[in-house]
Amino acid sequence: MTNGDVLEKIEQAKNENMEYLSLNGCDITSLPPEIGQLKRLKELSLAGNSLSELPAEIGQLSSLLELDLSENILKVLPTEIGQLSNLAVLFLRDNRLTKLPAEIGLLTNLWEFDLSKNNLIDLPAEIGHLTELRDLWLSDNVLTTLPKEIGCLSNLLQLDLDRNKLVELPAEFGQLINQKEVFLSNNCLTQLPSAIGELNKVKELRLSNNSLTNLPAEIGQLGNLELLDLTRNKLIELPVEIGQLTNLKELKLDENSLTELPETIRQLKNLKLSTLKIWDNRLSKFPEDISQFSEFEILDFSRNNFTDLPSNIGQLSNLKELILSNNNISKLPIEIGHLSALDKLILDDNNLTELPIEINRLSSLSIISVSGNKLKEIPLGIFQLENLCILNFEQNNLTELPKEIGQLSKLLALRLSKNNLTKLPAEIGQLSQLRVLFLEDNNLTELPKEIDQLNKLRLYVKGNNLTE
Repeated sequence: MTNGDVLEKIEQAKNENMEYLSLNGCDITSLPPEIGQLKRLKELSLAGNSLSELPAEIGQLSSLLELDLSENILKVLPTEIGQLSNLAVLFLRDNRLTKLPAEIGLLTNLWEFDLSKNNLIDLPAEIGHLTELRDLWLSDNVLTTLPKEIGCLSNLLQLDLDRNKLVELPAEFGQLINQKEVFLSNNCLTQLPSAIGELNKVKELRLSNNSLTNLPAEIGQLGNLELLDLTRNKLIELPVEIGQLTNLKELKLDENSLTELPETIRQLKNLKLSTLKIWDNRLSKFPEDISQFSEFEILDFSRNNFTDLPSNIGQLSNLKELILSNNNISKLPIEIGHLSALDKLILDDNNLTELPIEINRLSSLSIISVSGNKLKEIPLGIFQLENLCILNFEQNNLTELPKEIGQLSKLLALRLSKNNLTKLPAEIGQLSQLRVLFLEDNNLTELPKEIDQLNKLRLYVKGNNLTE
């Protein structure tokens, strides 16, 4: 749109006393000063253009309530922006702003302020004058600190600071007592101020991808917290006060350096499906009272340092997925057979030398994966699991495959690569549903002719001694 076209639109809006003007995506490179003539304008949308600056006359839009300048190339704002005293919504997302003028603090009626995806390195102290703010978006900037005046935004409900370079939070952060959602992921935080405990209305606290080594005891004061995301930090322990978060429904602790969990974690009785995933830590033992989590359906403790499982794991009667790959487990308790609802059992890359016979009680199992262990045989009980669809025994020490394999009528995938198999039983031809069979890197010299009955099979046999 040419400058003349823009002027024509402005003239039309003036003559018709328009209250709303949209010039989104019109490839406008400059805004003429005549924009200031639209005294009755309440909403102005200029998103998706190529504006690098705004005329001072923008400040003359005394009736303006909403201004959308998203997706332009603005580097600075004119000081006259502060004259828009009635402005309630200001969108500046996806520009090139490095700083805000102090006059931004004059927008005392602002409710929504979106500054995400800019190049802001700091915020002016005057930001604290925006006491009516409910939503403040500052993600994807380069902020390293926040001014203490941020604590004056006591009406703030949502604060998004994801993907900045924050190294600390001021103590005044705890004055934002009405916040319900706090987003601080992907920063450089090493600790939280004790004042974090004052945010007793917060329901979601996202802190993933920081450098936190511990949490303040005051975290336990967040009585309304429902989601706590601490993924990919450097936590070595959790405070016992974590057990006071009785409304917590989702706790994410993946990829930390935890060596144990506090016993008080058992008090978190509202944790729901898929919420206790603590993979890639340094845990070596389960909490003694893990049986208290009887409602758990998924338990993922992969990539830790467990050497065994407690017998009371059998009390998790609702458990559907048990994922314990990349640990040092050498033996499973017989009580694992009590997990009657279990659908998926993943124990890859451990030190198992045998599986308990009681595994045959897991009648709901559809997936068993125990690759990368030291198993010499497949227990016959596994072949009683009529719902089994995927069976993975790769990278073990198997020398034979029992003929009972033919009983697994629902089997879709069988993975036996990197063992010491020298032959296969004819009964493998009974697996009419089998679609994938991995036999690579064994000592097979021939395949049974019955395998030809499996006309939908994809067969992988590289690394054997087959003559045909």
